[in-house]
Amino acid sequence: IFLVGFVRDALLTTYLAANAGPRGMLVLVVRASFGVLQIALLVRIVTSWIGDAYSAAGRLAFRLTEWFLGPLRRALPTTSGIDFSPMLAWFLLSIVQSAFLSIL
Repeated sequence: IFLVGFVRDALLTTYLAANAGPRGMLVLVVRASFGVLQIALLVRIVTSWIGDAYSAAGRLAFRLTEWFLGPLRRALPTTSGIDFSPMLAWFLLSIVQSAFLSIL
C-alpha cells in the first residue's frame, strides 16, 4: 500500500510541478529528496531485520541515513535492545518536509 501511494504521489507531484513553473520544480526537488531519504530509511530497517545490512542496498541506505540516525541513536536512551531512532527519524523527516513545503 505504501509503495502504491508513493508512486501515485510521485506521478501527481511531477505533473503539478511541470505546470507550476520554477516554484513547482523546487517543490518537486524537496519532495523527491525527502522521498529518497524515507525509502533509504525503510531499506535500512528491512535489511537490519533480515540480516542483509552489508548488501549494496544496505550499504547505500546506511550512507544516506547514518548522518541523522547516528545522533538520534546517541540521544535516545537504550530500551531493551530496541532501536527507536528509525521511527523518530521517520517522524522528524515528515515534520521537516512539511515545514519546507509550507515555506515554499
